[in-house]
This record gives sequence, structure tokens and C-alpha cells, in this order.
Amino acid sequence: MVKVYAVDIRDIDFAPQWLKFVSGHKRQRFYGMRDSQSMNPTLIGDLLIRFLAIQYLGVSNQNLLFKTTEFGKPYLAESNQPFHFNLSHSGHWVVCAIDQSPVGIDVQLMEPIDFNLAKNVLPLPAYRHYLNLPPAQQLGYFYDLWTRRESMLKLTGQGLSDPMADPIDQLEKQSMYFKYYKLEPEYRLAACALSNQFEPALLHVDVIGMVRDLSKSLQM
Repeated sequence: MVKVYAVDIRDIDFAPQWLKFVSGHKRQRFYGMRDSQSMNPTLIGDLLIRFLAIQYLGVSNQNLLFKTTEFGKPYLAESNQPFHFNLSHSGHWVVCAIDQSPVGIDVQLMEPIDFNLAKNVLPLPAYRHYLNLPPAQQLGYFYDLWTRRESMLKLTGQGLSDPMADPIDQLEKQSMYFKYYKLEPEYRLAACALSNQFEPALLHVDVIGMVRDLSKSLQM
């Protein structure tokens, strides 16, 4: 079952003591970040996947080893059972999809776009449909396709052979499935998986409770 988790970080300030939960390599990376706007979602994402891995695999935080593929996609190494994940963040939300098979996820705060961007990234049939929509519906339609396409790219970890291909067509050809989740009206969120078994609703995680559980894991 594909599960999608969301963390609201709008009122969360960076706490230096949280760095003790991440690897030494990640810790050095965070020390080099001077912008808390960039640090917060990245750190919370790292903590979220550790929190979920501990819950699902029954291991301690110290025993989690993360690596990246040749294309830069992170994965959990030396796991005693299949555990695939993917992270995304935008605005004040951090989201994560997990499953026993590869997954991808993308969340986007819907910021204004111009016609050139839509023309450059949408397949021609989708772009024509975009132009025929009432102006009030164009932005939502664009981000529906954008998040769906990005979630597919992130599932594969190496992109699609034809980046301008119709996402719906690619889903059918590669036996992928996707689901949209409701977050807030100004956001779009899509998850992609090799299974069509999706948890029907988002699962929300509280940062304070997550940190508390990670602290307990250090004592295991």
C-alpha cells in the first residue's frame, strides 16, 4: 500500500539539536547552509524519512544507512525488507511517499506562470487544451500535469526517455499509476507508483512528535 505523509512546517524554526539525528555527511551539509528557508524543508524531509523507516522496519536511527543511485536518487541500503521512498517540498509543506516498490512524489505551490513556460513543458495536445480553458482553470490544470510528470520522473530516478511525452500515455506504457492528494487549495500534490493500491488520504505528521520518537530511537 502506497502511503503519503505530509508535514506542515510554516511555524517550525530550525533547532540545532535536530542535527544529531542525521548522518555526519548530512550534518556538514546543513552546517554549510545559511538560509533557514532552505534548511528547514531539507532537514525536516531527512527527519521524516528516518522517522518512517524506524516505524516500518523496527530499527534504530543509528542503523539506518542511506545511499544514492548513479542518478542521485536516495535509497535505504541494507534494509531487512523492501522500503522505497521519495520526498518533495514546496512552500510550507514537506511530503513523502513510501511503498515496497519504487515511488515518486511531487508537491508544488501554484505560483503564476507565463504562456511560454506552458508551451515549453506541456505536450502539444495538453497545451492546446490549456489554452482553451477558462483563465481561472489554467493554473490548476498546468500544475496537475506538472506534478504528475515530476512524480513519474522521480519514481524512475533517471527521467523519461521522451521528456515531452504525454504523462497519461507514459503511465499506460510503463504500467505506472498515480493519485492526486488534497493538501490546500493553492497546492498540487501527485504520487506515482508501480501499484495502484494507494492510501486514500494524506497522513499528517507532527514535527514535535516526530522528533520525540527519533530521540527515543537514539536510546534503543
